[in-house]
Amino acid sequence: MKKSVLCLGDPVFDAFAFVDDQLLIDNNIEKGSAPVKDPAEVKRITDSLTLAAANCGGSAANVAKGIGFLGGKVALLGQYGDDERGGQVRDSFISYGVEDRCLMKVGGTTTQIFILVTPDAQRTMLAIFGTSHALDCSKVNYSVIDEYDYLLLEGYQFGSPNLIQNAYNCLNRAEEKGVGVILCLSNIFCVNSYYEHIKHFSDKAKIIAGNDEEFLKLFSIDKVEDLLSYLETLCTNSPDSKYVGLIVTLGKYGAWVFWKGQKIFVGAPDVEKPTDTSGAGDYFVAGLLYGFFHGYSLETTTKLAQILAGDVISHVGTLLSDNIKDEIKKILG
Repeated sequence: MKKSVLCLGDPVFDAFAFVDDQLLIDNNIEKGSAPVKDPAEVKRITDSLTLAAANCGGSAANVAKGIGFLGGKVALLGQYGDDERGGQVRDSFISYGVEDRCLMKVGGTTTQIFILVTPDAQRTMLAIFGTSHALDCSKVNYSVIDEYDYLLLEGYQFGSPNLIQNAYNCLNRAEEKGVGVILCLSNIFCVNSYYEHIKHFSDKAKIIAGNDEEFLKLFSIDKVEDLLSYLETLCTNSPDSKYVGLIVTLGKYGAWVFWKGQKIFVGAPDVEKPTDTSGAGDYFVAGLLYGFFHGYSLETTTKLAQILAGDVISHVGTLLSDNIKDEIKKILG
């Protein structure tokens, strides 16, 4: 039976720029992080940058776009403004087949993320938070959760009191209606800064996705080998298994996927020199979820994940290329 997913996340406008490591050093920004800085400080750092690309983004939104691109039933729940960027964000994810379950704030400003890409293709994010963080829970129709098999939540959903309340409201509804929960850890900043909330949701989730650093922090384990051994005990094929699936990405080294008692290593996409790693983990997860939720074989499912992740790291930005559709059709038969 095919499974549908409602993704809870920030619909944001992503702006990409290539920078040298020195810019991060000069501004005391850790590479690969997503620090929260004053909007004026973000503006000072980014004003002189030349943008290489701009598009709709956000961790949960990228997962939704990936599932929608493959033809799955998926929706996004969040809030954007009625400004020009909000319209661009909406049109972008709808074009991927993602159902729009978002609120639109009249007079609101859509959240913007500046993604700084260093020569090693690593991305560091600076945000100017807008209406996505000011979501009014009283205006959310939580019954929409009932229409989906899974609720997917990104780690960034604990960045403001409004978002926190909304996340817990969604969780309560999902539990009440028997909707499964998927947690995407999103960034080590999220796990460090919102640990109490992340841990609570990880205990409620059936599927968790993140990189090795995020998982190590979440489970208070020091070594990757010990982490993998521990996760294997949490994801079995028995009816009382703690998790259905655990997805641990390892950057350029690939990923370990635990799914219903299986432990699978998936090699990194065959891309000679990645241009920008933004969205790679999100699209990898999207490919896996689509494959697993549509009954495809392990081999087919991992190939889908590799194709999506491989495509998005081969260019700047987090949009997928139309030219991979033929390759996907061949794999899916």
